Amino acid sequence: MHAARMAAKADLDKALFDMTNAAIDGRDGAEFRAAVDAALDRIDQIDARPLAAW
Repeated sequence: MHAARMAAKADLDKALFDMTNAAIDGRDGAEFRAAVDAALDRIDQIDARPLAAW
């Protein structure tokens, strides 16, 4: 579980970094917001699983 959550957290960090850079460059960054939402959903799914599932 820990490795899966850490991978999802790394994806979230990258998406947030990309979204921040898009905002700095004056771009919309909608694709990065979608990536942030997807990473947050993955983290929620991982956290919702019982430990026995791992």
